Amino acid sequence: MIQRIQSVFLALAAILNLSSLFLPLWKAGVAPEVSTISGLRIENETSAVLFSAHEATGTLIAHSAMVLLTVVASAWLIWVIFQYQQRVRQLRFAYLGMLMLCVQILALVWLTLQLPSDPAGPLPGGAAPMLALIFSWLAARGIRKDEELVRSVDRIR
Repeated sequence: MIQRIQSVFLALAAILNLSSLFLPLWKAGVAPEVSTISGLRIENETSAVLFSAHEATGTLIAHSAMVLLTVVASAWLIWVIFQYQQRVRQLRFAYLGMLMLCVQILALVWLTLQLPSDPAGPLPGGAAPMLALIFSWLAARGIRKDEELVRSVDRIR
C-alpha cells in the first residue's frame, strides 16, 4: 500500500534530494572571487555558470556528476515507492537508493575540493542530500519491519 509510512519517508527523501538542485549548497573561493555552488549552477560575484558551461574540466565532471546523481537518485526513490508488492525487492532497491545518495554526497565533496577554498563552508542546501539519506534509511527500516511482521504472522498459521 502506498499510504505506509515508508512511502512518506521515500517521498520526503526524493523531494529533499531534488531541492538540492535549487538551494545553495557550498560557498568556496579566495577573497576577491567567492563562488557559491547551487545544484544547477556555480555563481561568482560577477557571473553565474550553469553546470554545462564550466571552463575547468574537473569542475565540469564533478558538477555534472552531482547533478546527474541527484536526478537519478530522486527518480529511483520515487520508483521505489511503487515497488510495495514485493517488500524484499523494495528493501533492496531502497538500499541501492541509499548507495546512490552516498555517491551523490561524495560527488558534492569532490566538487567542493575542485574549487579554491580559502573561506569555505556549507550552506543550508548542503544538508538536503544528507537528510534524504536519513529519510531513506528510515524508509528501509520500516520496510524491514513490515517484512518481519508478515513473516511472524505466517509462522503463527
